Amino acid sequence: MRAFTLAEVLITLTIIGVVAALTMPNLIRHYRNKVLKEQFKIAYSLVNQAAGRMSLDNPDIMNTYCGENAKDNSQEARTRFGKDFSKYFDVTMDRTLITDGNGFNDLYGGHIKQPNYKKFKKETDANGYNDGNFAIKNGMIIFNGHCWIGASNKKGQHVEFLVDTNGLKGPNAMGYDLFYFWIDNENKVVTCPQIPDNTAYCNFLTEDTTGGHNGVNCSTFALRNQFPNDETKPYWESLP
Repeated sequence: MRAFTLAEVLITLTIIGVVAALTMPNLIRHYRNKVLKEQFKIAYSLVNQAAGRMSLDNPDIMNTYCGENAKDNSQEARTRFGKDFSKYFDVTMDRTLITDGNGFNDLYGGHIKQPNYKKFKKETDANGYNDGNFAIKNGMIIFNGHCWIGASNKKGQHVEFLVDTNGLKGPNAMGYDLFYFWIDNENKVVTCPQIPDNTAYCNFLTEDTTGGHNGVNCSTFALRNQFPNDETKPYWESLP
């Protein structure tokens, strides 16, 4: 029986190494995206359940925290929704009274900025998502955004919040484990009703869209499982 020569063994090992180097990144990315998908599904279910229970206690969530009340910009008013929303979760870390971005500073360190796409150079302005936060038992973190004040009447007002589906595990990036939601005037958790339904607010290929707000509409595409840069592809399997 003929044995392999040392040269043949080295050639075989080299080929195996090359194949592994080519396939491992895709396998790792596929596994990461599968985990992120499951974490998103759990997070979305939890916030919907919490909003449903909250609506039983308060049939008009939007007008309680926003509407005419949005004119009150005191710290107590800005943190009120996060403090009350946290009551419907198993909270392990309560930062609901933190404002002015200090909650992000506590969690992520460094500049008082919202974490953004890991491949982007621009940092996202934390204003709007920095009025307190809380972490729950499974590691998820919810950041209170208080109110979307793009419209002056009740119909246009919404309570907004940001969900970090896996806490500090990372990648701490919009569209991966950071997702933006509203509670509308029917007490439903929705995805950016007033934001254009296109890649301007969820674009994985460029940072040059809508300044620091790129990513806030990725929750829409994640729920559809439709990749914004190529809508023929599934969202989670196509994350870069």
